[in-house]
Amino acid sequence: MAGGKQAVCDSVTAGGYALEDHFRDGIAAQRLRDEQWTIVVLQQGPSALEESRVNLREWTAKFAELIRAAGGQSALYAVWPEKARSFDFPRVSQSYRLAAADVGGLFFPAGDAWLAAWRRDPTFALYSGDDFHPSTTGSYLAALVIYHVIWGDFPPRSAGAEFGLDDTRLTMLEAAANEVAP
Repeated sequence: MAGGKQAVCDSVTAGGYALEDHFRDGIAAQRLRDEQWTIVVLQQGPSALEESRVNLREWTAKFAELIRAAGGQSALYAVWPEKARSFDFPRVSQSYRLAAADVGGLFFPAGDAWLAAWRRDPTFALYSGDDFHPSTTGSYLAALVIYHVIWGDFPPRSAGAEFGLDDTRLTMLEAAANEVAP
């Protein structure tokens, strides 16, 4: 619970899986058939390459049918490219934005928020040591975007302070999330 808002969350994850892999192994599809959901978040790798974009959109559409049948709405969690491919930020965002639009889903532009945060302070360490996965700050910024898209506001500042973020940094991260979140 954050800010008086409660979310019950669960996940079906597997390392290196694309949506196609999740669909084919049947675990996520079975969960969608067995339970009711409000929002179902879909995410695979960056999907900047054309063939990855096509794959993301195709399998988002297949999942969207199951999600609607489970009473839910699809949401696309737009990630970021690995640091060495930082030129791909726009294509990653576009791939996820298109997939969300295809199914009338929510769009969580986390990668766009990273760029917005760096415009405010280029020293933000948003990548972890592997230059692909997020740092704690990068994860917190992504969470701010998701929270803001769903509820239209931000969690209490104490949530960010738990991760060692001071008021100045929290203000910049909130501004970055607010800039990109629809």
